[in-house]
Amino acid sequence: MTARRPVQDAAMLAALCAVALLAVPAPVSAEGATRPLASVVPPPAAASGASGTLDPAAAARAYLDELPPAKKARSDAYFEGGYWLQLWGFLYGSAVLLLLLGTGLSARMRDLSERVRWKALQPAIYWFLFLGVTTLLGFPLSVYQDWWREHQYDLSNLTFGGWMLEQGKGLLVSAILGGLAVMEL
Repeated sequence: MTARRPVQDAAMLAALCAVALLAVPAPVSAEGATRPLASVVPPPAAASGASGTLDPAAAARAYLDELPPAKKARSDAYFEGGYWLQLWGFLYGSAVLLLLLGTGLSARMRDLSERVRWKALQPAIYWFLFLGVTTLLGFPLSVYQDWWREHQYDLSNLTFGGWMLEQGKGLLVSAILGGLAVMEL
């Protein structure tokens, strides 16, 4: 049996810290804590199985029939806009990657990571640089898509600071797990 290397111990500690950070809840505003819960409406007979069988299509129809037309139109607008955002997100992400390749920034990040003495850490250093640059360039679209738009449709109650904290946690987990995944241990 061989002794664990310091790099593996540090990687394990970093992964455990990332998991512990995920367990920390986002701050809740005082108004969100005192807001009453919505009343619970019993499901339609088709969804509850009261008719003897459970028909998901009938349950969906029954639920949609209960929605006011304005709410249904708002829901349709949200999802149809989401399809367009997926397309624009793909095109924007592709443009960012082409920018990294076309300007030589990716090659400079690679050269910078190769200056590190330990060969096993070089891919992780490149990953950290790549993740930082792509996160920074994708930040405006992320703010629009994941914070502003969600607030426009009343689907989020996070403050901008709370949302940034959640994004930071996700970035930390991506950095640690992605760095471990690309390392040559």
